[in-house]
Parts: sequence; C-alpha cells; structure tokens
Amino acid sequence: MLYRKCVMIFHWKSIKIPVFILLAFGLWCFSFWGFLINQLSLQGDAIAYSEHFYYFINNLSRGVYPLWEPTRDGGVPTEFFLRRIGEFNPLYLIILILYKIGVPYFQSYLIFLALYYFLGMIGFYKLAKEVTKNKTASLVAYLLLMFSSLGTNLFSSFILLIFVPMVWFFYFFIAFNRSPKKYLLLGLTVTLMIILTTYIPFYFVTIFGIFCLCAAGIYFRDLKGLFMRYVQFLNGHKMISGVCFVALCLALIPGIMFQQESKRGEFVLPIRNISSLSGNALDVKHQTLGGGGVVHSEAQGFLTGLKSVELGDFYIPIFTYVILLCGLFVKVNKQMVVLGLSGLLIYLISLNDATVFYKFLYEHIFYFKYFRNFFFFLWVFLLPAGILLLAEQFRLCLKWKIMSKQNVMPLLFIFIIIHPMIVYHHLQNNSTKGNGPYRYRQELQGGKLPYLDLTLPKKVIINKTSENVKSKASNDMYFGTKWFHILRQKLDSDLLEKYLANKILIYNYQPKNFEYPISQDQITTQDSKNIQITRFDVNSLTLQTNLFDKKFLIYNDNYYTGWQAFVDGEQVDLFRTNEAFKGVWVPAGKHVIHFRYGTTGQYFIKYLMLGVFNIMFWYLIWTSAAAFRLREIS
Repeated sequence: MLYRKCVMIFHWKSIKIPVFILLAFGLWCFSFWGFLINQLSLQGDAIAYSEHFYYFINNLSRGVYPLWEPTRDGGVPTEFFLRRIGEFNPLYLIILILYKIGVPYFQSYLIFLALYYFLGMIGFYKLAKEVTKNKTASLVAYLLLMFSSLGTNLFSSFILLIFVPMVWFFYFFIAFNRSPKKYLLLGLTVTLMIILTTYIPFYFVTIFGIFCLCAAGIYFRDLKGLFMRYVQFLNGHKMISGVCFVALCLALIPGIMFQQESKRGEFVLPIRNISSLSGNALDVKHQTLGGGGVVHSEAQGFLTGLKSVELGDFYIPIFTYVILLCGLFVKVNKQMVVLGLSGLLIYLISLNDATVFYKFLYEHIFYFKYFRNFFFFLWVFLLPAGILLLAEQFRLCLKWKIMSKQNVMPLLFIFIIIHPMIVYHHLQNNSTKGNGPYRYRQELQGGKLPYLDLTLPKKVIINKTSENVKSKASNDMYFGTKWFHILRQKLDSDLLEKYLANKILIYNYQPKNFEYPISQDQITTQDSKNIQITRFDVNSLTLQTNLFDKKFLIYNDNYYTGWQAFVDGEQVDLFRTNEAFKGVWVPAGKHVIHFRYGTTGQYFIKYLMLGVFNIMFWYLIWTSAAAFRLREIS
C-alpha cells in the first residue's frame, strides 16, 4: 500500500524533468548548507583559489586590473594566479555583481560556487541525453554525479574550474558532430576559450585526444560522413566560422605570454619544482609526483567507513552498484566501448610511474612536464565517463518489463538521494568548523585591506644583520621572485619582515648586496617631509620628493621585469638593488617619481580579452535562445 502511494507521488508523467533537476539541486544545497553559509571552512587549494578570486574581483571593482600583488613575499606578479582561475570567464561577473550590490565577497563567492556546480550538472545532463537519447537515463546520470563526492571538491580543490567548461565542451562537441548548428559551434568555441586560458588546460588536451582516438577507431566507417558534414557546414557559415577561429587564436595569447614569462626564470615555485635543472619554473619533476595518481588516499574506504568521510574522499551513490550489477546482463554497444576504452587509457596514464605509459609521455610530450595532480583525472573524466557508461546500461535495462518507468522513480529518490544525504551529514560533522583563516579578511587586518594603501612606519626601525643570518636554507615559499627566494634563504625571517616594513629607503650610493639601514636618515617614515606618497595602487606608486642632493631611492618591493620608473614623466633606468628590490636615482629638488608595473600593451590585451570573451558568451546565449525558440534545443 505504501509503495503504491509512493508510485502515485513520484509518477513519472505527472512531474516534469526540470522539477526533478531543481529539487535535486535544492537538496544538494541543503546537504552542504554549512559550507554555503560559511560556517564550515574551505580546505586545501580551495582556500588559495578563493583568495585569487577575491584579489581579482576586489581590484577590478575599483577599476584596477591587478597585475601585481605587493603583499605576498615582497611582491609578486599575479599572472600565475590569474592563469590558475582563468580570469576571462564571463560567469565570474556573477561574483562581481553580487559584490557590488552589497553581498559580502565571501558569500558572493560561495553562491557562485554552488551555481557554477549546478551549471556543470546541467551540462552533464545534456551530455548524458546526447549519449543515451533517453530522459530517464539522463536524469539518473545527473543524480548519480550530483550526489557523488565530485561536489565536495568545491570546498577543497579547484577541480570545478576544469570540469564545468569541459563537460559543456563535450556536450557541444558530440551534438555538433551529429547535427552541426551555429549555436553548437559557438558553444564549442566559448568553452574551449575558457579551457585554453586556464593554468592547466592539459587535463582537457589529454582527455580529448584519447577520446577522439578511441571514437575514431570504433566509428571509423562514419568518419567520411562526419568530414562531409563539417565541410558542408563551414561552406555555409564562413563568417561565423572565421569569427570563432579568430577568437580561439586570441585565447591562446595569455597562455603563450605566460609560458614566455616562465622561461625567463624570474619567478620560482620551490615546493613544486625542487632541484629543477630546467629554466622553466612550471616544470614538474618526478620527486613532486609521489602519491599523485588515481590510486590515492581519496579512494580509500569508499565502500566502508563512510561515517569518517571527509572533503575529497571518493564516494558514489549506492544505486550505482545496482545499475552496475544489472548492466552485466545487457548487450555492449559502441558507445559503451568508446567510454570504457578511453577511460581505461586515461586510468593507465593517471597511475603515474606505476606503468610505463606516464614515463613515455613525460619524455616525449612536452606538456606532461607541467602538471602533476593525476588523481584529478578521476574527477574530471573517469567518474563522469563511468556514470555515462552506467546511464547507457540503465537505458538498456529500461527495456525490461520489471524496469518500467512507473516503478523506477520512487527507487531513484530512495537510493540516489537519501543515502548520499546521510553521507553528507557525516561529512559536515567531520569538517572544520569556522570561516577561516583566509587571506585578505578585512577584520583580520584592522578593518583595512593591506594592498589598498602603502603604509610608512611611524618610527625608525633599525636592526643589526650579523646575528640574523640563516644557518640553513629552506624551500618553504610556494611562489615568488627568484631574487627574493634567494634572500629568504640567507636571512632570518624576522629580520626580513622588519626590513620590509621600511618601504622607502634613501642611500648616497646604489647597494647591490643586501644592506640593512644603519642610519635614521636612510629610512622614510610618516613624518618625513622630503618624500611623500601621493598615489598608490597594486600596480603603481607615485612619490613627491624634495631632496637636497642626488640620492638613490629604494622601493622595497621586489624587482621584476615589467616594472618601469619615471621622473617627472620621463622614463629612467630602474635597478635591482639590495639584492631583490628596485631602486632609482632621484635628482635634487622637487620631483615626481612614478613606479608602474605592466606596459600599455599588456593592459590592452587584458581588457581586449575580457571584451572578446563576453561578446562571444552573450552571442552564444542569443543564438541558443533563438535555436530554442525554433525547437532546435530540447
């Protein structure tokens, strides 16, 4: 009797697919409410990425495109951080809009994470429907992935930034291959642009390459017809095809420029690239790869010990095993072979040096030197591809009389939703309580963000250097300039911190090796009359000077190619001084000294990219809406 009532409540024909999709997302939000309202702390890489987002969004909201970060390890370029988040993604405007209308930044960021995850799940549902051509099986795939542990990585990793554009790309790609349309080409272009402008597009390159090889091998006889469809479409849409090609070429520029910057060797990643013989700081050596494969701690205990589950631990809903068991009795088709074969190859690669595959690829394919977290393949491909394979099996199982649609829906809610919510309850209990510590938290900085103002010391800070030399070098800095890293290895950290508090120094000569100021006259304080700060932002500093004679002025911010110095509007030579910092000769009398990071061309490219990405994105939305009105999209 109870079962019949459940069937009536969950009767398939009485409830539309969007209702199930929205209801499932609502239940997911409820399960992670502690994280979404900032009562539970982010973990791991998610903390660093939230800081990158904040620094970018906060400065952009003030009209400054942040190319430099003066408060990290003596000052660092931000291109590394911007490439990590892929700052041109038009959907990041969600954070900016929420922030500008008064929603606190961190809450805006958490709202964005949830919405972005939901967008990825919608893309996966569309992809599953394109693969299975069955709404019921597609909904099962959507629920299985949404309530797996993929979503927990929002709060401990940056996998979401890779997964969402990738899953939408594969939807557009498969749909375009079957029936080329303009909005699908635009979708392919926009998602590929987003992928290409991230720090690590190589997960996608590897996955897409192997998937295409497997699909081409299995569907070899269909390649000629596919090629003819491509040619026919391109001949009929030359203008839009040209626009997409140009946009993709532009999307390559940030990555190429970043590679060129890394080859100069001016920034270092000591923890990531230990004892590297390469001049490229992005190279990853074998010693940094230990434990980074798919067979990792995240996969331990995914069948047992769910009461101790933590962020990033591998978990899939129990209904997965029911489908897997039933799938043993269905006929294997080509789609299942492509998914299974490509998944197997990716799995073998992701085992690192446990097999010969990785060593061969590392030695012969250049980009395998640039990324190391191979267990990410589990989240961005192996898990989604496995669920797609199960969805196809489930579609075939639906042909059985016992698996009628009317009987399936109550089971979906019982086995796919209820059990994961219990697991997520344990996850919240095991997570770190609190909302930090996070960088840039205003309340932790006396109510003022440190990069919004350059503060001179109130009094002179002088210390001796002879007793403050490090006895042992360290590699505890994750990212910084080469010369500052060398200086940190030499000096005691307390001494270096005190030195950096003296932002402006004046010498009669140009010190090349590190010298701590020994005279009060060398240090500029808040009471100094001969040097005044007139303007400061993260990319520039302007000083008003009135010196009695020619002096060498040191700005204790790291020296780096791209910094320029101007005296009364005329560019002058900028020197690396005091080992790691920058300085300039200042003539006697009243003068305006201006330090600036970044060229006009760099800023032009940045704003051009923002414009191109947004134009392409909104053109995609417009053409998709037009296709929907014409019933080209279901």
